[in-house]
Amino acid sequence: KKAQEAANELKVEQAEREKKIDEYNRTRINQEKQSEFEIRQARIDAMKEGFDKQKAEIDLTYDRLIEENRKRQEDWVKELQNKEREEWVNKNPNYKKEGKVFTPASTAQDLSEEQRNALKEYTDVANEYQMAETDKLYKELLDKYRNFEQRRTKINEDFDKERKAIEENKTLSSSDKNAFLVELEKKRKEALKGFNNEEIAEMQKSSDLMIK
Repeated sequence: KKAQEAANELKVEQAEREKKIDEYNRTRINQEKQSEFEIRQARIDAMKEGFDKQKAEIDLTYDRLIEENRKRQEDWVKELQNKEREEWVNKNPNYKKEGKVFTPASTAQDLSEEQRNALKEYTDVANEYQMAETDKLYKELLDKYRNFEQRRTKINEDFDKERKAIEENKTLSSSDKNAFLVELEKKRKEALKGFNNEEIAEMQKSSDLMIK
């Protein structure tokens, strides 16, 4: 009988060691996830200001929120399983001698309705955050494009008015008109070139992807 009890206790000890190994692996995975977030944050901090940096920041914040919620669920299930184990030990006080090994049955489905609702709400908040901030970011980018288009149109309208005034001027000779018009179009081209360079610089600051 003693030999059997000793064998049973070894069986239980082995099972408990395996459980500790599993817990260690879970802890390591969680730590690696946090390290991954820190590396991503460092890369974002090193990025130049603009669209890409803001988008990366939004995505990182979203991933952090989702990971926090996953961890929250994991912790709640763990608490439930610990409670389940204590109840099991009370019912099986001689489990070591009898060689009984506790196997938790509790899962996320066994969490209280309040806990499940809270987890869903956290997920919804994360999704809403990502959608709202991304929409806002793209709107700001589109507003910049619209502003540049409006300014380009205004430049052309101003030069068109000057061109019309020259063409309708009856005191100028035909050769003078042509000379003025050539000079005018040269100035228009220079104005638009300077404007286009400004636009490209601003859009490149907003996102390298937008000008490729």
